Amino acid sequence: AHCTNRHTTRATVTQREQKELRTCTAPSSSHVRMLSSLLPSSLAFLAESDLTIGIKHTSAYGFRREQLDRLLRSIRRRYATAEVIVADDGCKADRTVARTHNVTLVCTEAGSGLSLGRNTIVRRASTEFVLLLDDDVVFSEATDLAALHDALVRDPGAALAGGCYDDLEGGDADCFNLAFSVTGGGTSVAARFATLQAQGGGCGVVDATHNFFLARRSALVQHGWDARQKVMEHETFFYALWLHGQRVLACPAVRVQHNTSRSLAYVSSSLRFGRMAYFLQYLCKDFPEVASFATPFIRWDCATRTYCEPTFNARFPYNAPECGKAMPWWEDEDDRSAVELPLVTRAHVEAWGAVDAGSASPTARELGLPRVPLLMMIMTHPTSAASRARRTHQRATWLSKEWRQRDRPWPVPWRYLYVMGEDGSPTPRVSPSSTTAISGDSLRLLGTAEGYRNLVHKVVAAMRWAATEVDFDVLLKADDDVVVHVSSLYDWVWRL
Repeated sequence: AHCTNRHTTRATVTQREQKELRTCTAPSSSHVRMLSSLLPSSLAFLAESDLTIGIKHTSAYGFRREQLDRLLRSIRRRYATAEVIVADDGCKADRTVARTHNVTLVCTEAGSGLSLGRNTIVRRASTEFVLLLDDDVVFSEATDLAALHDALVRDPGAALAGGCYDDLEGGDADCFNLAFSVTGGGTSVAARFATLQAQGGGCGVVDATHNFFLARRSALVQHGWDARQKVMEHETFFYALWLHGQRVLACPAVRVQHNTSRSLAYVSSSLRFGRMAYFLQYLCKDFPEVASFATPFIRWDCATRTYCEPTFNARFPYNAPECGKAMPWWEDEDDRSAVELPLVTRAHVEAWGAVDAGSASPTARELGLPRVPLLMMIMTHPTSAASRARRTHQRATWLSKEWRQRDRPWPVPWRYLYVMGEDGSPTPRVSPSSTTAISGDSLRLLGTAEGYRNLVHKVVAAMRWAATEVDFDVLLKADDDVVVHVSSLYDWVWRL
């Protein structure tokens, strides 16, 4: 059906008619203006030309190919002309089905995983909004994408708005909304089930939601997924959004039906069921300051490189025999983070709340530079095995300690960065005009060659970056083979 068959000239419309008018397909510009005048001012029309639907598909299994066909049929019944991009993990998707439903297939290497597939979809999309979901769901009458769009229009600062699952077998609702609680300046993170405080449109602010959400493409371009995380990527993605201050919305009235059945072949060979533990290490590598990260389903102990799967409904769920499992950790890989982070995150600001860290420079306030009273820049080589071992030792010892000021219970307001030049190894995603990139706890100086003979130029480039990009009082230049007593240093400097 098209808008021309649905429009009304009445001055008022019912709630049901609002929903129908907001989800009609391919309207003309005159119809958009007419519909907008009928809808409340808080509602915005979702044109299908502004929407890309992205599906991560695992085509190696016959039952997943059947599920994709059912999903596409359900999409086209409601959104006949919206662009649909399928990231085909394995390149075995049914191309007849793809042509029938007018979708774009993008082939990725077999076993490349969820993160790479989603990044691929975002790169191929060109619309303002992107809906991301997996191939094991089906649209229903409750799949009102216009409601998700309306939530984002109501809250321009929100990055995405997610919905809920209805179990296709039992009909149970599953919303998976989480809230982060962070202590120790970011060393300890707990994700607990969120209590939704519904706002306009029945949606509310949470910190993480299901992998069924409508997002601003610009937010996904800036805050993508770590492609190394073929599975177990969910927490990393949403915690990075939280650290950047990107709001996440949950709209429980918007739902898809979720098929929880799995074939024996899928369970026996899927990365999620068979080799999930191998991908836990990347959350720890992406957030070097995190010592522990707990969710209702799993806990990372990055400091000891172990993990725990809790016993459900137990009084002490994390005391189970399944706790303390060694986390696979590939030492032969580099220890880089693939997540771009601000130098000062929400976790640091909350931890420094009692500290007088007022800006020493009005210019810095005008420029919005991050305020760091004590900045430490540690020179290191990005890929040298010896440097990597020294970074591991530093992170496990004095860099991860919660330093306090002497004679006062306040934390030391300090930050450190490993400084690296270019040596041909991979760098984080950056804009073409950028000359630096911060990922995790490392600063990569783009255009500055790595190497002992170029060390002077590297140090000068690091100092120049700090002077222009950070509002600091004191800067300490150090190497990756030192130990610093940060409390004593801070006390000594501020007594001068």
